[in-house]
Amino acid sequence: MVLLGVALLIQQLRPGISLTSLVLLALGIGFGAAWVVARVRGAFIPAAVLVALAAARLGGELGYLTGPGWTALFLGVAFGLIWAVGRLQGVRRDWSVWVGGILAVVGLVQVSGRVAGLPDLGLLWTMVIIVVGGVLLLRARATGPDRKT
Repeated sequence: MVLLGVALLIQQLRPGISLTSLVLLALGIGFGAAWVVARVRGAFIPAAVLVALAAARLGGELGYLTGPGWTALFLGVAFGLIWAVGRLQGVRRDWSVWVGGILAVVGLVQVSGRVAGLPDLGLLWTMVIIVVGGVLLLRARATGPDRKT
């Protein structure tokens, strides 16, 4: 309730910031507090995702981030952190590496060309799809089920 009240106060003082962004941030902070204070292991995942969503939205609303791709990029970083924290906790979250990697590549491709010093990465996206597809095909063929014909 306190975080929601603070979000409403900020929205009243700075109307350019949407209430949705502030509520996402408040929920992320709440889950983060549950993870840090109450040591709820599973609370880090929603905390990271909600804070990433809120940060991308707030960056756009404040004028620091322009154009598409930032949400995917922030979520990619969040899923990378989910994997890293899982490793520290002794929990396997290998799925988050794949999700984070895909989102980070999509975000990088979308923001490329608009960020100083970052080249246009349009071809990278297609190359990543081809390489990942090839690796999956080779793995499926190498570890395929033994069929008796």
